[in-house]
Amino acid sequence: MPDGIWAGEHFVIGAPEGGDQRLKALFAYWLTLGKAANLPRRTDFDSTEVPRLLVKIALQDVVRDPIRFRYRLMGSDVIQLRESNHTGQWLHEIYPNFEQYITYKRLATVVEERRSIWCIGQPTHHSRSEFRLRELLHLPFADDGKSVDTLLTAVL
Repeated sequence: MPDGIWAGEHFVIGAPEGGDQRLKALFAYWLTLGKAANLPRRTDFDSTEVPRLLVKIALQDVVRDPIRFRYRLMGSDVIQLRESNHTGQWLHEIYPNFEQYITYKRLATVVEERRSIWCIGQPTHHSRSEFRLRELLHLPFADDGKSVDTLLTAVL
């Protein structure tokens, strides 16, 4: 998938020129975790490497057939943005018809293509109304190095 636009948001594979420095640092750290063609495991991620971002991170478990996502963890800023703590909940239960959302398509692309996506744009589903622009980074993890089973999303 080339860089482009989805529903009013710009997305890139890799790091954008004008991206937030905190996300650039997270992305650079994530790149150091994988080995050869393998994706990093979630257990390779050391949260002490990005302490300022922990409140802005959500982890989602990934299951397949069909692809579904469940919040494993939500940082306090993510909870505030979503106006609720959805830890332990499936996204398709929180958001009816979630498979039709741009967010679902973006997350599924990260899973299927085994690569990060960086987005800058307007929120594509429910968030506090005063947030008109956001920047986020989706990073895949795979315990076997191949099949994505966890996503880390940092939201600014």
